[in-house]
Amino acid sequence: RSGLLSKKLGRRCSTRLLGTESTMNTDLWVEPITKYAAPAYPCPHCGKGILVLERQTLVKHETIASLRQADEWHPDPASTIYAFSCWLKCAAPMCQGMVAVVGNGGLEEHCDEDDHPIWEEYFTPRHAWPMPGVFPIPDKCPSQVSGELSASFDALWSDRPTAASRLRVALEYLLDEVGVTQRRRAKSGYEKLSLHQRIEVLSKSQPDIGTNLMAIKWFGNTGSHRGGVTMADVLKAYEIMEHALDSLVGQRAKRAAALARDLRKRHAPVRKTRVKL
Repeated sequence: RSGLLSKKLGRRCSTRLLGTESTMNTDLWVEPITKYAAPAYPCPHCGKGILVLERQTLVKHETIASLRQADEWHPDPASTIYAFSCWLKCAAPMCQGMVAVVGNGGLEEHCDEDDHPIWEEYFTPRHAWPMPGVFPIPDKCPSQVSGELSASFDALWSDRPTAASRLRVALEYLLDEVGVTQRRRAKSGYEKLSLHQRIEVLSKSQPDIGTNLMAIKWFGNTGSHRGGVTMADVLKAYEIMEHALDSLVGQRAKRAAALARDLRKRHAPVRKTRVKL
């Protein structure tokens, strides 16, 4: 199985390097690291290459709790718990940036080619520094939005409620940047709009995006209360946010380009054509 996993990861790495994989790959963030290979995480340094396991750097130690619970007369490999660390290196020749990874691991039973049971080591990341981007953040994305998204990515493996909460904050900043009003007239002057109300304002002009962002808002509320946040849920929310950024930030860029064309047309100096006599 390890050989098959290595070949699978190798194919994915090749696809990424060829540039044919342009959308978020949710499988990357739930796959384990093995002693042979790591999932093809995108390089956080250059954003173009993929990270490859430096095999000689992978170090594991069985935890004290795991050793204490082991029964020497009836050992249970499935109860083994490791702490591990390793380094990943960018495969792009012009980058070769390094990423440190730590986490926990264990043993999982599989069958070999002859259908005999074997135990294989697996390692689950809990922290990475610097953390790879779960999806590419657009270059034109406002810094406050990208900052909160990066903070959310940092917490993905270790603290999913925090990842959800930071994503909700990124959503608020995104509404600020695309011009969704933060207040409205009331009898006593002005009243501040809640995030829910602001999304409803956006939904009037862009109902599909508004519906999607409302889902992130509800999910972020769950994260704020520290419960019911699964990895699958966080990854779904990231996919929605990636689509929203592409739509909202991309549309803003298109509008700016259209405005620039209009200004150039009306205000750029007109070149006078010389008339030959």
